[in-house]
Amino acid sequence: NKAFRGPTIVGIGRKEASLITDDVIDSFFSRFLRIQRAVYIAELVIVSPWITPWVASGSRLETVISEIRRRELMTHIVTTFPSGASANSHWAALNQFRKCKTVLITELPNLHAKFYVCASVARPFALIGSANMTNRSLSNKEIRPINGHGH
Repeated sequence: NKAFRGPTIVGIGRKEASLITDDVIDSFFSRFLRIQRAVYIAELVIVSPWITPWVASGSRLETVISEIRRRELMTHIVTTFPSGASANSHWAALNQFRKCKTVLITELPNLHAKFYVCASVARPFALIGSANMTNRSLSNKEIRPINGHGH
């Protein structure tokens, strides 16, 4: 069993993917936040059963919400509506998103899938895996598709 030593590219049919080993959510959202303001983003899609505040080296929940608001970016969130004390931070995050007029939140009971899509006209990208949009996901190991430009 060899230790993994950084990102690698693996072939998946004719497509390629990169293995992200650290800061999974940060990898996606820091890339989203680095998109130049002049670049049009058609939509941001977030599918995650759990959404809670996170803070990483390149992104944080509050900064993502601010960027959605600044761009007036159409954002579709699909998530669960859990109950109980453990759901408080989830509801707090959803309430922050609800303040954005371009955010649509849809409940899907028993949701397990997790994926994120940034439909940037210049370079769309996605993260598909098991990472919820939470601080705990920063330590997950995931595979994400990369676009035709190799990023």
